[in-house]
Amino acid sequence: MSDTSAPARATLADLVRMAIDLECWTDEAGDWHPAIDAQPVQYVPTLPRDIKASNVVERCRRYVAKQEPSISGSCGHDSAWHAAQTIARGFALSFADGYPILEEFNNRCQPPWSEKELRHKWEDAAEKSRKPLGYILNRSRPMPGIGDRTPGRDEPAPVGQTTAYLETQEEEPEEQATAADQPEPFPIHCFPPLLRQYAIEVANSCSCPVDFPAVTILSLAGAAIGNSRALSVKRTWKESGRFYIAIVAPPGASKTPTVDLVCQPVFRRQARLSREWQRLKDEYDQQMEIYERAVKKPGGQTGIAKPDPPPNEPHIYTTDATVEVLNPILQASPRGISLIRDEVTGWVLGMNQYKGGKGSDRQFWLTSWSGGASKVDRKGSLATGSVRVPRPFINVLGGIQPDMLEELCDEKAREDGFVHRILFTQPLIKYGAPWTDAEPSEFSEQGWSLVLDNLYGLQLHDDNGDLRPHFVRFTAEGRAAWIEWFNGHREEMRSVSFSASLLGPWAKLEAYCARIALTIHCMRRACEQVCGEPEGLTGTPLIGEDVDETSVRRAAAIISYFKSHMRRVYTQLKTRPEDRTAERTIRWIVKRGGKCFPRDLVAARIVAKSTAASALMKELADRGLGKIAVENFKNGKTAETFIASPHSMKNYA
Repeated sequence: MSDTSAPARATLADLVRMAIDLECWTDEAGDWHPAIDAQPVQYVPTLPRDIKASNVVERCRRYVAKQEPSISGSCGHDSAWHAAQTIARGFALSFADGYPILEEFNNRCQPPWSEKELRHKWEDAAEKSRKPLGYILNRSRPMPGIGDRTPGRDEPAPVGQTTAYLETQEEEPEEQATAADQPEPFPIHCFPPLLRQYAIEVANSCSCPVDFPAVTILSLAGAAIGNSRALSVKRTWKESGRFYIAIVAPPGASKTPTVDLVCQPVFRRQARLSREWQRLKDEYDQQMEIYERAVKKPGGQTGIAKPDPPPNEPHIYTTDATVEVLNPILQASPRGISLIRDEVTGWVLGMNQYKGGKGSDRQFWLTSWSGGASKVDRKGSLATGSVRVPRPFINVLGGIQPDMLEELCDEKAREDGFVHRILFTQPLIKYGAPWTDAEPSEFSEQGWSLVLDNLYGLQLHDDNGDLRPHFVRFTAEGRAAWIEWFNGHREEMRSVSFSASLLGPWAKLEAYCARIALTIHCMRRACEQVCGEPEGLTGTPLIGEDVDETSVRRAAAIISYFKSHMRRVYTQLKTRPEDRTAERTIRWIVKRGGKCFPRDLVAARIVAKSTAASALMKELADRGLGKIAVENFKNGKTAETFIASPHSMKNYA
């Protein structure tokens, strides 16, 4: 199968064949081999394998035949555009296969659209629609006996999901049942049994997806390890457990309560460190007061030595700090810290807030992600010395609402790679879970706390005053698994069907895979110390310090999980500014009853002038989101008004 034989635009049959063929891998010579791993790398968002291309056209024809035709004066453009989107995007049909179906739909319209108008609607829907290719074909259909019922109250919930969460599951609407909207569940089996149990119990308690506590555990464990360990992928490539993680979920999804619950051991540890530091500071203040009184006596001869000041207050986390404050904190905390935010948008919007938007905060976070050395010189540095942080380590964790995702992008729409460094998780959220008395057991809570204590106990290597990580390597089997994953990942990026918008984040996933492998390995070793047996199994060999095959394969599974979620997030992120403006505006119009005048858009500061408001209303109408009508007033004056379509009133409510 060569690239030269591939058509310029893949048909549905081509995509189906690719989905099947990609279960194999090719070597450099182009020879095909069966997939080695039980969980092969996902190269493209695959279409269902039970689809026969010969049946798709007929299925699409029956589907479109049930849609309401366009009727002049009743949002006809909306109906025609929706039909074109269904054919071109929903069923992924080519122009040759799909346009005849659109013509059949047009024959039912009153009056029918012209040939030029109909072709324009096809092109407009195919190019501007935000629906993923094949979104109707990818609708989930449970096989008989699998997923066709909800576990009873007395039945155990599947690993990684909560009973309360499952009890409220209903069939998703068509717009949400797409491949992009069906992210993988977190592979909780990749955690050691002790932490696996804790994550599931937290999810049960908070009635949330297990993803929330799982990614929080991953971030906090990486921060606890900090600069004490680094995985030597190559002699010149070393990775520590640095993570920027954003939990994407709407309000009321239990993001904050879940993160706070998992963070309790960190909060308690920080409180103990702060109390001890305050005790030392109070003792110093008392000794300094005695010293100063003695110095002020006549003669000034005391015989009392000036007390040494206490060290700087230790930090293992913060919730809000400017870059100017972070550098001294990191200098005093060589292990590193966590930045735990309720909303990561506050983290991003707070960059350069005191510098008129002209500072270098964003660059600081770009550099800190890779552990690049930081040296800050300010006015007075010649006397006090520069603030040097050779290996800054900050793990960022927080939530974000889907509508706020665009705030993470550069305000000038520049591709600086900042958003590519963030691992996103956006599981499907089910509301209305009934009351539950479930709580994490004391055993699992104590186990999680002891695991963190063990990880914080890992010492940094003192190299003649330079505190640096202890470097660990792959075992022979671990290195083979790493090379296998790495080559598969690069092959995915070379695929002709790979989206260019994912090249940036996929490049960062190479570092993240090594970081996750190191973190998972240290978590397994910590659980071994806490439980007394590796993985909680009697007779299992002790886990060595070097990263083994098990940790690498578990990291690969977690990376696959993040890939599915990042595809979903980047589908929302890659929209153009005009698309985001149109969506925000139609949501605002629907919220106020589905009708507005140009002056309303100006008063709401959506646009600055009435001419721009009229242009925006026309754009919304062209997108099929409603129509423009002329309203007559009693004084004889008229004004344009935008009226949202029934489809918009339903989808943007």
